[in-house]
Amino acid sequence: MQPWNLSPVVDPRCRCPLHEPVPSGYRQTGVVNGVIELAGTPGLHLEEAPALRWHRRGEHLDPVALPEAYAHAGTRAPFAFPDGTLSDWAVTPDGWRAVRA
Repeated sequence: MQPWNLSPVVDPRCRCPLHEPVPSGYRQTGVVNGVIELAGTPGLHLEEAPALRWHRRGEHLDPVALPEAYAHAGTRAPFAFPDGTLSDWAVTPDGWRAVRA
């Protein structure tokens, strides 16, 4: 599989990157409208919330490194990758962040 060969694409309105190259793919800025549904929660409703998403591909992908969460709203999304690697993320005012182990 060939890696994506992308140069940063800039939004002229904010001069911020729309696509930024990362290992094995790119990340994309934008907004989200919807509900984050996690087991045991009423759902987190979002309207025009700033968003960042990753598009990656490959035989083996390491977890996305996120800044640490120092305080969060209680909405957490712990999950395991097929190789057994664990991630525990929480929603903060700055978006998804990693929860300290």
